[in-house]
Amino acid sequence: MSLDLRDDLALKSLRFADALLDEASQADDGEDPVLRLEMDFTLMAIALGA
Repeated sequence: MSLDLRDDLALKSLRFADALLDEASQADDGEDPVLRLEMDFTLMAIALGA
């Protein structure tokens, strides 16, 4: 994960690692967009908490 901060320490952008995005896409069955959103959110929340 990488991020960019402004001079006033406000978050400008946040990028998650390709490995995290690959993990999410491998687990995606493509049938339920709500399930995909929840899975992406959960993986990114875990990454932020680590």
